[in-house]
Amino acid sequence: MRVTICGGSGRLGKYTVEELKKYHEVKIFDIKEPQDDSVYFYKGDILKIKDCRKAFKDTDVIIQLAAITDPLNCRPERLFSVNVLGMYNVHQAACDFGIKKIVHASSDSSYGFNFRRNNDVLLPEYLPLDEEHPQKPADPYGLSKKVGEDIALNFTRRYGILTVALRICWVWFPEAVEHYRKFVKDPSLWTGFWAYVDYRDAVSAFRLAAEVDDLKDYEVFLISASDNGTEFESKELVKKYYSDKIKYYREIKGRESLADCTKAKCLLGYQSKYTWKDLIY
Repeated sequence: MRVTICGGSGRLGKYTVEELKKYHEVKIFDIKEPQDDSVYFYKGDILKIKDCRKAFKDTDVIIQLAAITDPLNCRPERLFSVNVLGMYNVHQAACDFGIKKIVHASSDSSYGFNFRRNNDVLLPEYLPLDEEHPQKPADPYGLSKKVGEDIALNFTRRYGILTVALRICWVWFPEAVEHYRKFVKDPSLWTGFWAYVDYRDAVSAFRLAAEVDDLKDYEVFLISASDNGTEFESKELVKKYYSDKIKYYREIKGRESLADCTKAKCLLGYQSKYTWKDLIY
């Protein structure tokens, strides 16, 4: 299978390339040159649809990771415009070439619990979060990811292609271990529901989504680790930092994740193999 990875030189992209090239013919499309010179590289910008069209020649599946992922250090108007226009161009260029499958990185930030201001109060309708939970983004990053999902669905409706959105929780990387230690110890530093995913599990999810061939025309999957990203029990965290009145549609035991990956397990064969303990210790 011929896979083009948009943003393949990025932080998550380089690990996704490393995983995919074990099984498939991979091409990187990015504005930045990759460190891996064993993979074909096309230098271009997702904001220029001509670049997208050139990059997608001889492609079977596109994995779209190219985006601004740091909402804390970017002007909101730039973040939103890059993420949304880039998503549109990738999908339009893919359809121009007759490419039938696109997998893209969405985010659990689209639910609206991450990156909220300190005085914002938003309670979930239920826990654990799943793909059916309402999305109410209140920040530019979460909004851009919600709009990105809408773009993918629109192209499925218009062109009948298979589009897959992976709502990836906060990805933890080996080069930032010291940064994560304080979040493990202090749950108050988090926004959201302490959901994260090891980089190895995240890239596995992208490979599985690219390979699966029996999905519907449009699918969304929540991707997280099996546990929460702290030393504390999940329901106690919810009670302390949110409310003791929140409904649970199934039992949550101990430090079990509050992001439910059941759908990804059933339809993609996704399994979370790593926890923060594997990364930090």
